[in-house]
This record gives sequence, C-alpha cells and structure tokens, in this order.
Amino acid sequence: MKISVNIITKNASKTLEGAIQSIKGVVDEIVIVDTGSTDDTVTIAKKYTKKVYQIPFSQDFSRVRNYAISKSTGAWVFVLDVDEIPSEELKKQIPELIKQRMYDGFWFRRRWYLDQNMFLHHGLFYPDYQMRLFRNNPQNLYINRVHEKNTVVRSRTKQMALDIYHYDSIYKYLSWNGFQQLDGYVRMQALMHKEKRNGTVILLWKAVYTFFDMFFVGLTRGKGIFDGWVGVKAHFFFALSIAKGYIEAIPIWS
Repeated sequence: MKISVNIITKNASKTLEGAIQSIKGVVDEIVIVDTGSTDDTVTIAKKYTKKVYQIPFSQDFSRVRNYAISKSTGAWVFVLDVDEIPSEELKKQIPELIKQRMYDGFWFRRRWYLDQNMFLHHGLFYPDYQMRLFRNNPQNLYINRVHEKNTVVRSRTKQMALDIYHYDSIYKYLSWNGFQQLDGYVRMQALMHKEKRNGTVILLWKAVYTFFDMFFVGLTRGKGIFDGWVGVKAHFFFALSIAKGYIEAIPIWS
C-alpha cells in the first residue's frame, strides 16, 4: 500500500533536508505544504518532490494539515514535523503496521531532545504520544487551530512503543526569550477559546487549573522533576503558554 508523508514548513531550510532524508526510503510520496517561507525552504523541497504547495497561513494548523492530506494519494498518511526524525525501529515497523486491518491509526512516542544525545524522559514530554500514521479517509482530518488533533476513532487506533525524535522546539520552553517565540501559538489558542464563547470566569478558572495541572502534576505524578532543573523549566513554560491562551481570550485582554 502506498504511503504519503506530509510535512508542513516555514523557514525550515536548516532542518527540512534532514527530515526528508530520514523518511525518504519508507514512504512512496512526499507532500510538502509551505506557509510563507522567505529562505531556501521551497527550493530545497522541490529537489525531492514535485508535490510542493504554498498557501498563506491563516492562524490554523489544522487547515494546513488537512490541505496536505487533500493532496496526498497514499492509502496511508504519515505526518512528520520539519524538525523531527523517526527512529530506525519506527521506520522498520511502518510497512508492517499498515497491514493491520483492525486499526486505522497509530500513536508514536515523541522524544523532546535537548541536544543530539539528551532528551527529557518524564512528565508531559515523554512519552508524548502523537497520532502520526493513519488511513487516508475523508473522515480522518484534523481539528483545532493549534495543538491539533486527528479525528480517527480512538478505538480504532493503537499506541506503539516506537519513537519520533523531536529537535529544536524544546528551546521555546527553557527560557523567557524562548517563551516569546510561542506568542503565535498563544494567539491561536486564544482565538480557539474565543470561538467557544466561554465567559470570563470559566476562562480564568481554566487558566489557573490548566497551569496547576500541567506544571505541578506533570512534575510530581508525571515525574518530570526527575529531569532536574531543565525539566522544571520545560514544564513551567509549557504550562504557562497553555494558561496564557485562556488569559488572552478573556474580553478585557482582547
């Protein structure tokens, strides 16, 4: 069965080639959707595939991912972020996984790397299961502007103890300077919350509850504290970014 890989890009000239090379021998089709690169990203993409599309970004990652799916002709879709590389074990298993008729999708663990050798082992950051391989059916699409989710029926999916290596993005959660790079994600979260038309009290409560749950519970029950000071920082800034999305949706801050 044919497999299409979907990769979303924007100014990713430093990582795109590595991502493509990591999956090239496993998939039959490479579909790349660029959302406004001003560097050599599109030029690099066209070296590997004719299926390179450019669309404006409308503050909605699900729209871009669904567009990529619409351009995919494979019976299965594998989704890879531009700063990710699948493990060798995962690549070996993909041809076998798509033969299983009882499942429509598979979840893989995502490792958040601090450098080429060290990754966070606990809490919200591992295992960070992601739905990345699914049947290319019209009903299997993405929802939510950010932190998007696929609508594959959960009972028809399976979690696999196989890893995707995630580089670069962790630095947004390790300092105040990095945290500022999350402003775009926060604004998309705020838009999503506004569309649900929740009142000020509910938004404020969700901001407080979410921060407490993600930070403190992630460090204790999730054992994120075992990753040391870097684990504390990562959980703090990640939890703060999610809570800030609720705060910015409150009318007084809009």
